[in-house]
Amino acid sequence: MSSLIIEGVRKKFGAQEVLRGLSLEVPSGSFFFLLGPSGCGKSTLLRIVAGLEKPDSGSVILDGLDLANTPPQERGIGMVFQQYALWPHMSVDENLRFGLTCQGLPRSEQDARVNDCLRLVRMAEYAHRYPHEISGGQQQRVAVARALALRPKLLLMDEPLSNLDARLRAEIRDELRVLHAHLGITIVYVTHDQEDALSLASSVALLREGQIEQVGSPVDMYRRPLTPFSATFLGDANLLPVTVSSGPTVTLRGQQAHSLPYVGPQTRAGEALLCIRPEFVQVRQESDGGCLTGRVVASTFLGASHDLHVEVGAGVNVRAKLSSTGALAQPTVGTTVCLSWAPEDAALLSE
Repeated sequence: MSSLIIEGVRKKFGAQEVLRGLSLEVPSGSFFFLLGPSGCGKSTLLRIVAGLEKPDSGSVILDGLDLANTPPQERGIGMVFQQYALWPHMSVDENLRFGLTCQGLPRSEQDARVNDCLRLVRMAEYAHRYPHEISGGQQQRVAVARALALRPKLLLMDEPLSNLDARLRAEIRDELRVLHAHLGITIVYVTHDQEDALSLASSVALLREGQIEQVGSPVDMYRRPLTPFSATFLGDANLLPVTVSSGPTVTLRGQQAHSLPYVGPQTRAGEALLCIRPEFVQVRQESDGGCLTGRVVASTFLGASHDLHVEVGAGVNVRAKLSSTGALAQPTVGTTVCLSWAPEDAALLSE
């Protein structure tokens, strides 16, 4: 297993600065995700680690070795590309064998590695087929197997599931989780998809405009976002404008005098945002005086859940996600409801 340290990396393409002094540490053996919107610099960073791009400044250090003067083929890094990049004129077996031949490995060692890796990704029976004769999901498995056959210190994955449909994407996610647990290899995975990150990552770095916005475990980042960008990019979130005074509550800005609970550090007195995930909002039809009241202005049936929009003041809506089997399985527009949440489910953010 290998550790990766990125220190002060900067990269410009023309006048556009894509990476702006980015620093990051990837723990050994982790399934580490670089998450962010298109254009935030995550794929550029991955290519710099692989040696396919050269940084304008900064360092990439793998297992204590600065890779500045190490060519891509000597870094001990495997990479799975978004488009898989399989040789179309080679069979599955030949695609895996190509890199091993370039390394000068004897045929017997090649056979052992190819067979082991194809079995690992459940593609042994397709060894003699060509890329156009297998599905997209199977091509993705072959791309992973080809990278693993080289026995890399570090495996990089650039949006490897983006071309798959939802069902197949979920299936391959499960396979990647099992594969990482089996191998224990350090993986750095680039994506803009929050479900990939939440379901697979041991750690996530959220990028924004070439810099790190927040780093943490998926659970911590989901339940304790540090900024409005983190809150809204990694999942759905209500961001309520509130006034901070003192104590473990805040008040909805300019709307209701009712105090809203939260747990966490208090920002300075003044204006802030209170973040609550829709699934953490509890909805009741009877008010006991200890809740935020509002009127249902939209209700959408989503199968397993209902998506409610509740107006709690002029221009302020709270979104709630309810189980379809709950007491309010069929809420109607115009209904007055009572909203509440556990203090630990709300996070206070600076604007």
